[in-house]
Amino acid sequence: MVDLREFVDSVKDRIPIEVVVGRKVQLSTKSGRMWGLCPFHPEKTASFTVQPDSGRFHCFGCGKSGDVLNFLQESEGLSFIEALERLADEAGFEMPGFSGDRRDPKKSNRLKKAREALAAARVLYSQSLNEPAGAAARDYLLERSLSAEVLETFCVGWAPNEADWLVRALLGKGFSPEVLAEAGLSFNDSAGKPVDRFRERIMFPVLERGARTVGFGGRFLPGSWADENNRGKYINSPEGPLFPKRRILFGIHLLPDGLRDNAEAPIVVTEGYLDVMSLHQAGVKTCLAAQGTALTSDHARLLRRFDRKVVLLMDADEAGQRAAHKGARVLVEEGVACEIASLPDGRDPAAMVASKEEAELLQRIASAEDIIDWRLSSWFRKVGQLGPADKNRVAQEMAEWVNSAVSPVLADTWVRRVCDRLGIGEQAFNALCHSDSNSNPPAPVHHQSSVPESGNTLQRNEREIVAAILLDPSLLSRKRNLEALQGIQEGLTDAFAARLLAWCLESRAESEQSGLDEALASFSDPEISLWLSGLRDLPLEEPARAFVNALEALPQNRRQSIRNSEHPVDDDALRKLQREVQVSMRIGEKTPQQSTTNPAEQE
Repeated sequence: MVDLREFVDSVKDRIPIEVVVGRKVQLSTKSGRMWGLCPFHPEKTASFTVQPDSGRFHCFGCGKSGDVLNFLQESEGLSFIEALERLADEAGFEMPGFSGDRRDPKKSNRLKKAREALAAARVLYSQSLNEPAGAAARDYLLERSLSAEVLETFCVGWAPNEADWLVRALLGKGFSPEVLAEAGLSFNDSAGKPVDRFRERIMFPVLERGARTVGFGGRFLPGSWADENNRGKYINSPEGPLFPKRRILFGIHLLPDGLRDNAEAPIVVTEGYLDVMSLHQAGVKTCLAAQGTALTSDHARLLRRFDRKVVLLMDADEAGQRAAHKGARVLVEEGVACEIASLPDGRDPAAMVASKEEAELLQRIASAEDIIDWRLSSWFRKVGQLGPADKNRVAQEMAEWVNSAVSPVLADTWVRRVCDRLGIGEQAFNALCHSDSNSNPPAPVHHQSSVPESGNTLQRNEREIVAAILLDPSLLSRKRNLEALQGIQEGLTDAFAARLLAWCLESRAESEQSGLDEALASFSDPEISLWLSGLRDLPLEEPARAFVNALEALPQNRRQSIRNSEHPVDDDALRKLQREVQVSMRIGEKTPQQSTTNPAEQE
């Protein structure tokens, strides 16, 4: 087995960072550095710099920095291993097995082939749309006023009405039935024969950042067999490692370019494929849609990385308004600025664009309301003149919104706005806001944390614990540390921290290595891999100290996170265990404390 760090260094020595970055950024040399417009945020004056000698990039505007692998991960949505494979292939190196890499080689190869099959299917579906069999689909798309340009931009295609059209085509290209099933393109019929999952449907490829196909959505045509037999207007690729719906947003591969071209444009989140495509056609190049599901915390964390306001553009019916309400709450809780744009009754973005109402649609997006104003207006429309009991009901909901705000400035602004609209005193409303919270003040987000930025305080706290044991796996050799980690494992709220801690404990139980290098070699999820890659440059000299501080912070940060819950977590046993850990680890230690999310140290 080859040491991962040695192999990484060899590849980076062979492929200069300025060559890789130069494929996406026009660079010019000044004062010993290379400068260009940042590919990660919109700007008119170059603040993005590359230093060939050190092999690193840094943007003084948005703060993104790293080495050539980080650049590929950020710009193309690749995992660490995928970025390394890309560079190794370019450098003429064969990817070896790494110490600690416990991935199943057969499974890894099958997933790689499945991604290739998805890319091949996208091409075949697109070609089919322009053949005689796709005539009805072309007519329908023309009726929806979608231009040839936007159809090409989104790689729209057609799945013919043949049971195994795609299966036969892809088998002929050398893909196995198992790979097609892994890709979600086929399933076995009652006779055990592989058949197409999508049939007689307009096909919308779902691409992630880096324009890699991860799945498809298929819409039936009016009057088709699927329509007449009530088989669902839309079907999507099945949930799986290649198509995790809760993390996928349709149109995300086009978002960075849209944001870069318009520094003032918000991110517009709407409901469906046709809505996104129609909005693009109308000039809104920063629109997205969730994959047949409500907005999730994973979606919100992804959107937060773009540091841009989000406008929810949902249908005016009851279901659309519920989706807007729930989606806004998720965004607010993750610290994403959120507004609501209202649509006319019975209209959606696609219908408005088709009816040449683009100007009104754009005006409605530009006039989007802050979430608090939208909710207050909804109450006034619903109830009319508010009596004392009505004001109390409205104030209770508004208190929930205020308590969910990550920013104290935003919360204070909302308090004053609610009191003004409802005609109530700030003292009474503040009392309502704090009635369900405990006496401890909310733990502030510590922006100087030693761990890469990763969401709210509790999530970052949990990741600090994981980061410490990844950077110093010897922490797992102490019985009390293991007991502490096992004690907090079930209650972890951050999906990354939960998966990584489970992997660390499993590795320990199997006497396997569980350091950062091994984690990078074992996780292919791009988001986890990007976060792990950021730990490679973490200036954490005392992981043991960071581990202690993060454990100490956890009970209070948990209480603050669930202060509105009806079932608070009992931290007594955990607190006792953490005091024992603290004592055992601090014996003989005289080094300065590391930065932490411990609220007690921030007072």
